[in-house]
Amino acid sequence: MKIRYIASILAASFALNACTSSEDIALQAKVQTALPIEIVGCEFIDNVDSTARITIQSARFDLKLQAAKLGATHLVETHAYAAMLGFNDIGVALSGRAYKCPLNHQIKVDNKEQLLKQAQDKLNNDAKEQMYLQDLKRRQFENILTYP
Repeated sequence: MKIRYIASILAASFALNACTSSEDIALQAKVQTALPIEIVGCEFIDNVDSTARITIQSARFDLKLQAAKLGATHLVETHAYAAMLGFNDIGVALSGRAYKCPLNHQIKVDNKEQLLKQAQDKLNNDAKEQMYLQDLKRRQFENILTYP
């Protein structure tokens, strides 16, 4: 009896994890996974996170879907980590950075070292901007809490 119960829970979790609409499939397909050097000249939109999934492919699908909903054309994956799926199950989740690149965005690699430095500078500047915005939101929230 216990084995049937566990098997039915596993089957249901697999079925629920695989439910996607054709619109979501088309939407996430518009987002390209990129390396940091491939987003030079692109506009940073926001950080995105997937929900916990059974497979990394499902987590990547979810991450690209979240980026697409923000209007991103490119996605740089930053972290993969273990996350709780349910009561006793552990899956995988991904984090990334969503970017909007110009139409027909291409990389010209004339000087690879210079391009790598530009990409690193862009990621550092984006991270500094995010930290500033998070600090600003925190200070605004603290001001609300301390307002008489």
